[in-house]
Amino acid sequence: MLLGNYIVFTLLVIAVFVLALVLSFAGVETNLVDLRQVGDYDAQLSSGRYDEFPVRRLLGEGGSIAVLDSRGGVVYNPVGMTIDLSPEETAYIPDVLSEYSIFTNELKTAGGQTNYEITISGEGQSQLFILDQDFRLLYGSGGLLRGPVSEKKYRLLSNTCFEGYSVRKHPFAAEGGEAHTLLLFWPDGRGDQTLQNLADSLSRSSEYFLLLYVLLIVLLIFWLRRKISRPLNLLCGAFRDYQIGGQLVSRYRGPREFVEIFDRFSDMARRLEDSERRRRTLEETRRKMLAGIAHDLKTPVAVIQGYARALGDGVIPPEERSRCLAALEQKAAGLNEQINAFYEYSRLEHPDFSLNLELGDICCYFRDFVAEQYSDLELAGFSLEVDIPETRVSCMIDRGQLKRAFANIVGNAVKHTPRGTTLYFALSVEGESAVLTLADNGPGIPAGVAPDIFTPFVMGDASRGGTGSGLGLSIAKRIVETHGGSIRLGNSSDSRWSTVFEITLPIQSA
Repeated sequence: MLLGNYIVFTLLVIAVFVLALVLSFAGVETNLVDLRQVGDYDAQLSSGRYDEFPVRRLLGEGGSIAVLDSRGGVVYNPVGMTIDLSPEETAYIPDVLSEYSIFTNELKTAGGQTNYEITISGEGQSQLFILDQDFRLLYGSGGLLRGPVSEKKYRLLSNTCFEGYSVRKHPFAAEGGEAHTLLLFWPDGRGDQTLQNLADSLSRSSEYFLLLYVLLIVLLIFWLRRKISRPLNLLCGAFRDYQIGGQLVSRYRGPREFVEIFDRFSDMARRLEDSERRRRTLEETRRKMLAGIAHDLKTPVAVIQGYARALGDGVIPPEERSRCLAALEQKAAGLNEQINAFYEYSRLEHPDFSLNLELGDICCYFRDFVAEQYSDLELAGFSLEVDIPETRVSCMIDRGQLKRAFANIVGNAVKHTPRGTTLYFALSVEGESAVLTLADNGPGIPAGVAPDIFTPFVMGDASRGGTGSGLGLSIAKRIVETHGGSIRLGNSSDSRWSTVFEITLPIQSA
């Protein structure tokens, strides 16, 4: 924005400067003698129409002309100037269209005499002549000074013969073919007056420019203030009035820099709202977790407390005490299992939690896990079906944590399916991912619970009357996602399986 305004301001300053010059030089008479157009009037001169010659336009105020014939006689002299020139003397007047420049200078000798220096320059060469006090040639030859030089000839060369006037000549042919000479006179000092006029005009132009420049600066300040204040006021108002969940600033249109600021503010506001939503969701999850913990601990603690009071009061017969102690041990073990699950879940949710990853063959690892579970599952009355390829599929895995995730899924199946259920373990490769399937043909997960199956404290029994903490699948999901993978409750193409968990892990190059 500033660059664009600076360019506009610079152009305006240039325009103001030009305007100041125009105002200053308007009507100023330069009084410069322009003799380059004299040759354009040879036709009028040849026909004797001397009064048609543009004296004032070419020679300025006070200028005049005279016409001499080939013998030096005056043919035309409207202002009556005193002219007494021979043809030889007329030749010493510089020609109006000559390419030569003539400079004269007076030199004092050691004996007190005066010598005269004449320098003629033009067409890439220069001639120097020195005359003594009697105008006899001392140095130089040829060129214009072919014959003897008189004082009058020298004054014609030095442009001092006609007092108060500068003079130039222009030869032309009359109607009869006779050679004529046009003499052009203009007052001395007109160049100085012109310079003075130009100096005055420049002084006035500087005054005009300064005035217009100050006015331009004031206008620019007010314009920039208006252009910048509006978006700044809008932004300050947005900062002051904005509340999370409130109305965002309407999309701003204006300088690019402020558009970017407003866009960043809108992005920040949206991120704050997303953060607030996540915070509220986390608070709600935390509240539910605390309620779940209280609910899950309340029952076993109450049972343990009841049995302990009964044993302390001696109301339990001696023959029932062993059964009572066994129940206490069972409830204490369940309570310890829930506390360990709570601890594991909170550890996984901690920001500093990290995995000990290593590159390994997921096929071999999954096969070893199933082999470890085989004996316990068979004793519990479950059968196994395995479809794991022998090929090597490399993944970055934390062996301990991933085993916990598999175990939680298998343990969930064991708790909520009857004896005789078949557990299915399979692994396949899809693109750049390894897909691990853990399924069973049990009664399945209730439709009302399935969408929230990975939510903490959600159990297969919607009434929460079953055993367990309700954190197993939440812990499994967290472990898999920390591996960069995903887990979902899927639908098997094989109708034999009612419950299917699919775990996807990214494949790494070996």
